[in-house]
Amino acid sequence: MSRKNKNTEKRTAEERDAAREKMMESPEGRLLQERLAVLWEEVEQAGEAAKHGEILDDMETTLMAGGRELLREFMEKAVAKKVAKIEAGQSRICGKTDEEGKECGGDLGHHGSKKKR
Repeated sequence: MSRKNKNTEKRTAEERDAAREKMMESPEGRLLQERLAVLWEEVEQAGEAAKHGEILDDMETTLMAGGRELLREFMEKAVAKKVAKIEAGQSRICGKTDEEGKECGGDLGHHGSKKKR
């Protein structure tokens, strides 16, 4: 199981909803909503302009191309934001947890060996 799945499982539905709402109110969330609305319009337009028998293919092609671009842009922004936090000393880097589930917070590579601390 990935680290993301473990962290997600620990949160309640209410916590996930609150985090999602907070994200959607952020500048990134508003941009996401705007970009998705534009993509939706492009997919609908592709369907309207498509020839009979090609509607689904044209809509899917438009969605896939727009979705890839959207994912690339958001990944780029997320990585840049994380790098800025790390460089400012405002973010943990390691990501490892101890037996109690507490995050380490140290720099990458500081564990060295696999001995328990």
